[in-house]
This record gives sequence, structure tokens and C-alpha cells, in this order.
Amino acid sequence: MALWQFVDSVAASPTVRLDLNAGLLRIGDGFDLSPAPVRRSIASSMLTDGEQITGWTYGNRTLVLPVQLLTSSADEAATQLQRLGRELARDSNILRVQLGTVPYFFRTFAAPDYTFKMLKTLVELGKATLEIPADPFAYGLREDVAVGVVTNNPAAATRGGFFDVTGVKGDVPAPLIIKDISSGLHPFGILATRSRGTPSDLVWFAQAEDIAVVTAGTDTTNPGGGPDAAMSGTGTNNYLRTDFATATMQTRLTWSIGNGLTDGQKKAIRGTYRVFVVVRRSAAASVMTARTSWDASWSGADANGPTVTIPQSTSRQLVDLGLFNIGPEKEVRPGRFGSEAPLLAQQIRIEAARTGAAENLDWDLILLVPADESWLSWFTGFAEDTSYDALIDAETESVYVYENGADPFAGSADVFPTKWAQLAGGFPMVKPGVTNRVFMLTSLNITIPGVNSTVASTYDISAHYWPRYLFIRPVAS
Repeated sequence: MALWQFVDSVAASPTVRLDLNAGLLRIGDGFDLSPAPVRRSIASSMLTDGEQITGWTYGNRTLVLPVQLLTSSADEAATQLQRLGRELARDSNILRVQLGTVPYFFRTFAAPDYTFKMLKTLVELGKATLEIPADPFAYGLREDVAVGVVTNNPAAATRGGFFDVTGVKGDVPAPLIIKDISSGLHPFGILATRSRGTPSDLVWFAQAEDIAVVTAGTDTTNPGGGPDAAMSGTGTNNYLRTDFATATMQTRLTWSIGNGLTDGQKKAIRGTYRVFVVVRRSAAASVMTARTSWDASWSGADANGPTVTIPQSTSRQLVDLGLFNIGPEKEVRPGRFGSEAPLLAQQIRIEAARTGAAENLDWDLILLVPADESWLSWFTGFAEDTSYDALIDAETESVYVYENGADPFAGSADVFPTKWAQLAGGFPMVKPGVTNRVFMLTSLNITIPGVNSTVASTYDISAHYWPRYLFIRPVAS
């Protein structure tokens, strides 16, 4: 038996505002919950056959609901029409539908004029067809993902700077809600999501001291002496040091991306990334700058990324060196239907210069954070304080803090009105049917983003999403 109700929330037991299943107002046969229309951007010319679809999105959908009024009393009819009219007039509302054993929900909007005019037909004929605008997708009940402890050290055995979300329900990508319950916030952070391919094939960082893939450049050596607990890795020494005997802009590190990788890894590495280096200065008096460099053509001509000033702090810090592309935007394959080809090794050079006082620069890591799925972002503005928990909410595109240990979904967690944070970029989404790898790196300094990026820093994460459906919801997915 079908269930139709206007309710106050997407929940297993919501408060029912208007039941259209068992009262005097009922949904009849012939309802239409067709998927949302697709809007397409199409390019064409007389120079080639066919048309190119350059982009597409879903528009809002229209729910078509035949309603029956089961009363002959004018007073009772007026009461029922008032109740229905109030629900149709809400700026936004939630319609709960259950055709099988599981419910799903539509977020609706105020009905158009012609739908309100149909209420007169409902009185005269005892039935009418209502058209109600709604979000493009239907929603399932909230799904909770127990992530666990994520560490700031990419070389950690588990969840080193990332966590995976698998088994995502629904038909289309869903906004992810990330809850940090570490009882000690991280004022600055980086978020990115990679859903393409097999994320475990992605090689996204290199230890500076790893001689198999990283070559030390001008004035750069391994100082030896055993591992430094402040740095990542456990090598003979787990970083390289540049002393700037030649202080001009020179290549200090070269990462041969692709060396020693499997074919699957060489396919996964294709994409656009933001390049970060994790460094530590011996003092904070000189001006140090860094940039990326790579071969841009067969002639060997170099291309350079932006020149970035390294903050004057002796803390281990995360420095953003801008975007870098590995391979073309689309996969390389013979024709349209051949197999994807792996990419040969590609070099990225990290250059640095120093002016002023004599200081060293220690290199810990080179990081490639995916930036090609529109879900790379920075958040900043939290204060490091054990009395707060943090929430990054892609559903409402907001970032804020609330009282420590509270449940933000229960409607009783106090939000601090002056403790909102800022996020730039795209909020994280998770796709059904794939492994979604969410990269998350944090810093403990609120005034200089990236400074004091402690390798031992951890954060306890849980993730949540409401699955989104194109039509109706199956039992299991």
C-alpha cells in the first residue's frame, strides 16, 4: 500500500503535517514521479557530423499528484482544502513517499498559481491533479559512515591524510557531511575528492628522501643521523636539506612520477593536481621562494608554476605551489572504444631560492592533491579549542562549530554564532558504485594557513550523506 505524507523532516519517524493516504484527502491512481529533465549545453558546426554535448545538469522536477476529496460536507471540505493549501504554499516542504518497503522523500517548493486554482476543481468534482515543483532528486534516509582516526602523515599505515567512502547508495553524487569530533579543531585544512578509477592505485605523495623516485638537486643532500620525529617517514634520515650555497632559483628536488608504477597506477595518476610541499626552515629571517617547473615541449622548454613565498616560520609547514597537469584532461585510447593507455613517467621539479640571511630549508614531502573533479577546497577560520567540534556540510554549503560531544543531527547541539569558518572551492561529493577517496590535510595555525602542519596531528572523523535518487528508491541501494 502506498504512503503519501507531508512531513517535517527526512527521518525514519518524522512528524506528519498532512496525511494523504488515510484521511479525507487521498492520492489516487495516475501519479507521475518522472525523473527530472536534463538541461544540455550543445555545440555544433557544419564542419563535422553530429553535435557535441559540452555539459549537462538536472533541472527541477515536477510531481504530478491526482488528489481525491472524500467528503460531501462543505465545512469539512473547507477544512481539508485549507490544510492542503498551507502545505502547498510553504516555501519548501518535504513529501514522504513509500511505494514498497522503504521510504524516500522529495523536497518540494511553493506550488504555482495553476495548482492552487485546481483546489476549486477539487471541491466541484471531488478530484484534481496537482503539479508540485521539487528538487531534481528524491532523498533516502541519512547514511552514516564510521571513518575513524585520520592522521596528517600521508605515510601512515591507515588513513594517512585521506579516508575512503564506499558503498554509497543512490543514483547520483551526494553531498558529504564531515564531522570532526577530535575535541581539538584544526584551523586550516584542505579537502579533495577523487572518485575516478581505483583510488588505491593513485600515488599522490613522495617522500623527499626516497631515492627511487626523487632526485636531490642543487645544494640538496640527506643530512643523515637518523629519522626526525617531526617529519614523515622513517628513512636513514627522513628529509632532505638545501643549504642554498647557490642562492638563486635552482632545482632542489625532481620527482619522476611514474617510476616503478604498475599500468593501473600509471592510468590513475592522470589528472590535474595542486602541488604542495611540506618544508621546515632553520630560521625565519631570510626570504625564501619556491615554484614548480616541468618540460613543456619536445624541445625541452620549461614551464613554471607561480613563484610562492614560504612563510617566515620555523614550524613544519604546508606550502601550495599551484596547479600541475599529468597527462591530458581525457584518457588516451585508440579511437573511442579502445583501452586506456598508461602514462610514461613524468618529471616535476621543485625549485627554490633564498635572499638575505643564511638559512637551510628541509624538504619532507611532495604532495599531489586531486583538483580535477571540482571538489577541492580550503577551509579556515576555526580556533584551536577542545570545547568545539566541527562540521563541514556540503548539503547546505556551510562550515561551522558546535558544542563538544553533541549530536548536530539531533536538533539540540548548540552552534556558536561567532565561530563560523570559511571555505573556498567545491564542497565534497561522493558517487555511488565507486570508492570515493577523500583527502584531508590540516594545520594548527589560524593566522598563517599551512604553518605548523604537524605530522602527528590526528582527527576523529565521521561522515554522513543523504542518498539521492532519480526515480524511486530500491530496497538495498
